[in-house]
Amino acid sequence: MTKALIILFILSFPSLANANVRFSGFGNLGVVASDSDYLAYRNNTSQAFGKFSGDLDFRTNSKLGLQLEWQGNNDFDAVVQVLLQENKQEALSDYFRLAFLRYKPTANLDIRLGRVPLDTFLITEYREVDYAFPWAKAPNEVYGIIPFYFVDGVDVSYTLPLDDFSFLSKIYTGSSRSNIGSLQYADLIEIANITGFSFELQSFNWMVSTKFSRGHFDENPIVTMELINGLKTLEPYWPDVERFATQFELKDAVADYVSIGGRYDLDNLTFYGELAEVSSQERAIADLSSGYFSATYRIDNFQIFTSLGFTNSGRYSFSEDGDTGLQLKSLPAQAFYQLSLLREGTESVANYYASSQRTVSIGGRWDISDSMALKLQLDRTDVEQGGDTLWLNNPDKSLDKDHIVHALFLNLSFIF
Repeated sequence: MTKALIILFILSFPSLANANVRFSGFGNLGVVASDSDYLAYRNNTSQAFGKFSGDLDFRTNSKLGLQLEWQGNNDFDAVVQVLLQENKQEALSDYFRLAFLRYKPTANLDIRLGRVPLDTFLITEYREVDYAFPWAKAPNEVYGIIPFYFVDGVDVSYTLPLDDFSFLSKIYTGSSRSNIGSLQYADLIEIANITGFSFELQSFNWMVSTKFSRGHFDENPIVTMELINGLKTLEPYWPDVERFATQFELKDAVADYVSIGGRYDLDNLTFYGELAEVSSQERAIADLSSGYFSATYRIDNFQIFTSLGFTNSGRYSFSEDGDTGLQLKSLPAQAFYQLSLLREGTESVANYYASSQRTVSIGGRWDISDSMALKLQLDRTDVEQGGDTLWLNNPDKSLDKDHIVHALFLNLSFIF
């Protein structure tokens, strides 16, 4: 359905020239510098490139978004948004972040069909538009762990106006896809079935929201299949290995995401906050708690801000006795060596989403004009050993202890 909508818009460009069409866009020119030889910064887990200490990274935070909006009659409109950003794309349609047809039968009811935003965050609708939020980048502790941006399907929202505030409710369903990457590989992850809902209460100076999503994973990543197949080669020495191996499958796994967030304006101060929880019964998806709190102070065209962010999750550790019942003494030398490699693989797969870190940020924003802003931000992140999921590991170095990373961000954000 989404691909059909995208093709329809492309073929309709000539006729749209005489219609009620609005073209707009947004972008960001960014540079990142950090002081770590072990961990490289990335915006989210889909990015498979980064720079270590001594190198400037001009790719991670730089992007250009182009958006076309068509207004039909009073009931119909449509939006197509293309995002140009260096990243591995599996298909042409992956450049399209939005592509939906909206039907508005009443002033309070919206029905969108096609590629719509995945409504999991406080700033879901403008997650990619850096100009729209105060920081140099959205807090990684919440926004970096979920690489999925859209749902190919439908969402329905209803707004109920009340005396002093409004209440927005939304339900959605569909599918999604994204790469999960490291410096060594990038793997396509598909969620065949996503369902979710959100509720938002908003007044003139505050807003609070709660969101829930449930996703069913469609296939095993390549790395997971390699691990499972490798484990099964030990069957002559490990009769129960197949049962053990299936614990690491991502195919048909179910994960839940729930969050609560809000914003509060008090004179020149604005406070933001989000708390989120990822949970699953599957070993391949570690339970994860995350959140951030931020305060921004405005002085004319300037803003200064600070924020605190965190992630926290348990870690899986391979145990021959507790998990497997495997008798190490019965293994020949070659099988024992293979098991040592597979042990590392099981921990890597099971702990991929096991992020544990704390970040303190300070920064400022200068609104150069109504459509352009210059941002500067400094992060200090304490990364626990084994909890570096949000970062890219240097394949030439091994990190076996807690680590502190300082990262500096300089961005020019704009809209047009």
